[in-house]
Amino acid sequence: MGVFAMFTLITAEMGDLFDTINFQIMVLPSEAQDFDQARQRIGSVEGVAGAYPGAGFLVRLFDLSGTEISIGAGMEGSDELQALGYDPRTPAADLTYDSGTGWEDDPTRPGVVLTSAAAKSVGKTAGDRIVVSAGGRTAEYEIIGVASYPFPLVFMNWEDLSRQAGFVLGDAGTPDDPSDDPPLPTGYLVAVTAKDPSPAEVDDVIADISDALLAGGMTASFTNQVKEQQNMADGLMVFNMIFQITSAVMAAVGAIGLLTTLSMAVYERQKEIGVMRSIGAGSGTIVTQFLVEGILIGLLAWVLAVPLSYLLAVSLLNGLGFADFIEFSYPIWVLGMGLVGMIVVATVASLWPSIAAARRTVSDILRYQ
Repeated sequence: MGVFAMFTLITAEMGDLFDTINFQIMVLPSEAQDFDQARQRIGSVEGVAGAYPGAGFLVRLFDLSGTEISIGAGMEGSDELQALGYDPRTPAADLTYDSGTGWEDDPTRPGVVLTSAAAKSVGKTAGDRIVVSAGGRTAEYEIIGVASYPFPLVFMNWEDLSRQAGFVLGDAGTPDDPSDDPPLPTGYLVAVTAKDPSPAEVDDVIADISDALLAGGMTASFTNQVKEQQNMADGLMVFNMIFQITSAVMAAVGAIGLLTTLSMAVYERQKEIGVMRSIGAGSGTIVTQFLVEGILIGLLAWVLAVPLSYLLAVSLLNGLGFADFIEFSYPIWVLGMGLVGMIVVATVASLWPSIAAARRTVSDILRYQ
């Protein structure tokens, strides 16, 4: 139950992560490019549904007094936090907010959105104000929302992040004020037309985009988001299979132990079986008696396993490194699944000793005595 609870939680968190991203390709140009020109070339490729501007940069956070906020365990002790910039007016990302409204009501609203992991790490919530430092420049922002997301990140409008980090077309005449500088994206977020595309299909689109950009003298690197998701899911599946096989072996050992215990009980209680036979007990009654006994033993084991499974799930979550960005919660329905599984295992393990007891006749028992 502990293993199943842990992987159920991780799978749900990974699903939320994938559902947040509505693009399949990241295009990272080798050098800054005019967005309109790059978008036209990317958009001309068959299979591309849209290309959206994006920016990424490591930032530092400060409180209003100027004291730097340590990110702590959220980024393995680093004082830098990954900032991702996108255009909230586009469908590039679909954030779900734990608190605040973010850009839901107004996609042009100034401010930043922290993920739940980042907000917990820095001790901030929606409505607070922080200072973001990027590229040597600092700016004060309101935290307009806390998004449900398993990794510590800060989401920003890509134009704000690009200007602050110095990704601009050129200074507009006020060196100390980047707000009027034309921003340049550091990457392009590309959505494909295919619904639920395979990694191979996305690779084909990437090859066509690369050819289109090269024709315009642009070079870039690409990230296949679908392939990244598939690799993550495959790695998680390998761990899941290893632990599930281990759990199955432990269940089999428990079943053998129960079978042995009941077999010894049948052997030692033959006189009792003989008495029951002499007063008219049928085979069904005897089978039921030992089946119920086996199931009761299994039920006792399940009761003892409930707190142990919780501790096991927490230990595995910490041991595998997921506790840094996933808040553990035990799915209650896993207990019901474990109870059903226990009844099945206990019934199967108790069946042979129960039938063996029912086959004992009074003459067999007298010969034994």
